[in-house]
Amino acid sequence: MRGNSVRSGGLLALLAATLLVGGTPAATAAPAAKPVAKPVAAGIKGWARMAWPEAGNDIQVTVNAQALFDRDQPFNPASSRGTFRISHRYTGPKGPAWFNWGDFKVDCVRVGGPVATVTGTLTDAGPFWKKFLHWQGGKPIRMGVSFYVAGKHSGPSRIGLSGATGKDEPPLTKCMAPAPDSAVVKGGYRIRDDRR
Repeated sequence: MRGNSVRSGGLLALLAATLLVGGTPAATAAPAAKPVAKPVAAGIKGWARMAWPEAGNDIQVTVNAQALFDRDQPFNPASSRGTFRISHRYTGPKGPAWFNWGDFKVDCVRVGGPVATVTGTLTDAGPFWKKFLHWQGGKPIRMGVSFYVAGKHSGPSRIGLSGATGKDEPPLTKCMAPAPDSAVVKGGYRIRDDRR
């Protein structure tokens, strides 16, 4: 009887000592937390002047846009941010000179190889685009820009602009833009893609 009591006391002392030094019995140990994979980034930055078929038109696009992608969802951005600006100056022979511009808050960035697509909603504008600040349902219009960033000896880089949708047309969907079909005549862009 006494021997059993000593053995029980020894077991209790061992358990108490284990708990005092921060140990946990193996049966109650919490499972190890799975490490969280950090998201990866992609984006585009730069300024350029694009070609236009009619003389006297100076159209420029400035962009600084980034997106974060979850490693298990590398195609749809988890979040996007940044800005882009489209400016248009006319000084041709057909009518008086004028200048217009629009600033956009980025809501989607997609990148694939040498191509990036960026969409955003208008936040401020020059005189001709003021109406687009309260366009469809009183909300600012969304526009899209696409970029092809040419490699060395592979022709000019290119830009594509979506333009504005009509009041009775559905608004442009996030991440959508036309093909980059107008050549860059000055400036350029740099694409970043950490998913590679």
